[in-house]
Amino acid sequence: MNPRNGLLLIILAITTNFIHAQETGWRKIENTAFASKEKLIFNIRWGMINAGEAVMEVSGIETINGHDSYHIITTAKSHPFFDGMYKVRNENESWIDLTSFCSLKYIQNQREGGYIKKQSLFFDYIEMKYTMIEHGNDLNDIKTVQGAIPMYTQDVLSSLYFLRTQPLEQGKEYYVNTQSGSINYPLRIVVYKKETVQVPAGKFECYVVEPFLMKNTGIFRSRGQVWIWFTADSRKIPVLMKSKFLIGSITAELISIQ
Repeated sequence: MNPRNGLLLIILAITTNFIHAQETGWRKIENTAFASKEKLIFNIRWGMINAGEAVMEVSGIETINGHDSYHIITTAKSHPFFDGMYKVRNENESWIDLTSFCSLKYIQNQREGGYIKKQSLFFDYIEMKYTMIEHGNDLNDIKTVQGAIPMYTQDVLSSLYFLRTQPLEQGKEYYVNTQSGSINYPLRIVVYKKETVQVPAGKFECYVVEPFLMKNTGIFRSRGQVWIWFTADSRKIPVLMKSKFLIGSITAELISIQ
């Protein structure tokens, strides 16, 4: 294909999506999974070692660029005794439009061992573009990148909450437009089967789901395969998460629901 023709097709697709959105209004996603307040607390294990704690929280509703949005905050931190081996202090925030469930803003502040990442993403659905601001270790080291996005883009965190609004079915696949840093890609999510699992918060019948994340994304830095167990009910609560990589595995088990 002629590169110029390819560019024209991309511009046409973006323009068509935007015009359609203006004519029909934003899509309306029904949410019966969670309310404006929800707090999920997890125990994190590295292999057989209790290494830390993670929290996934819907902290309330805020207004971003004139849109009411859910403010989602996730934190993960290692226990003090584990800090000497592999210190973790992660915080991710996402603002998700109440009506369309697309991402409006995303902030990532990640520290795992010697790995540090500070990044902010802003989504503009009028101009159909994202703005990424990345901070280096030096306060003066700031990089700004802009690029095109498709309509109804999710950040890595909001994609999980968007999935909770969907009717999960065994054998079904989902594709979600997901922004990770400066890269937009169709996140593939596969629902494998139903399975009953026991975690500290109780016993749950769940769907076993695998999101095919890009490297170094997610609540903790993904380096390999990731599986999530969502309750097989209207709330679709993630009660168990596992990430496997070359030198071990991380497991997050739900302790409590608040």
